[in-house]
Amino acid sequence: MPTTLVSLFLVGAKRKFNLSELLLYLYVLVIVL
Repeated sequence: MPTTLVSLFLVGAKRKFNLSELLLYLYVLVIVL
């Protein structure tokens, strides 16, 4: 797993995103990459 996704996941956890919002964010990120 790329370190970028890991760091973004940690940032999302710190901001206490809802699980659905975090998954959607990662989904969009994967599409962009």
